[in-house]
Amino acid sequence: DGPQSNAIACGRQSPCGPYAWIRVSHVCQQWRAVCLACPLLWSSITITHRTDLMQAMLERSRKVPLDVRSSVGTACFLSRPFPMKSLRLVLSELHRIRSVRLALNWWMYDDIVGLLERPAPCLRTFHLTTPNGGYDGGLRCPVVSVGNQEELPQLEELYLNCYTFPWSDPLPFRNLKSLEIDNRGLRKPSIEEVAYTLGHMPFLVDLALYGVLYGGTTQLLARARPDVIKLDRLEQLTLSGDTLACS
Repeated sequence: DGPQSNAIACGRQSPCGPYAWIRVSHVCQQWRAVCLACPLLWSSITITHRTDLMQAMLERSRKVPLDVRSSVGTACFLSRPFPMKSLRLVLSELHRIRSVRLALNWWMYDDIVGLLERPAPCLRTFHLTTPNGGYDGGLRCPVVSVGNQEELPQLEELYLNCYTFPWSDPLPFRNLKSLEIDNRGLRKPSIEEVAYTLGHMPFLVDLALYGVLYGGTTQLLARARPDVIKLDRLEQLTLSGDTLACS
């Protein structure tokens, strides 16, 4: 409760980082009690190597929805081993996770796919990208799988960067409002696969495809499906490809 505590409370001695705010709970017993009584304060989780901190965040957030993200920047490779143990611990609570934003090297995906395929009834946002935003030319890139149900009722936003979208099984993503796929460097799906997917996403408001329709045209996309692809709610469309032609 002395000058040092007051300085921390004012932020003058607080370290940088996603959990610097926790210093506020160290000011005095009363402030700590207030912080511990508010589960929403503990519901935004940035993955770190501190598994004890991850466990404390999960316990103190009680049953409120969680927002999960990694703290990786734009480096080509992680400067230190990714905290997979902490990530697996947090993803074990997938049933109450509201948003996931991860920058994860593709060869680590197999370590968490079993957790991602559990029920995710609260999930609204799912972002999965590589740390440097590009594919490194490995032997394969995983096909993303989320939830173990036919549909993800709350999922509205999906962003994949250098991860493969399940073009042959889009039904779990039927309720999406925003879909962004950066496919540059990966195997291109067929025009028929893309048409099949878009035909099962009637609620899209924002659609962005980068390198997906490489070598194709929107006319071919329309012809690939005998009935009309209805995107009545679409407000923003972004298509990018070296030889893409639009009409």
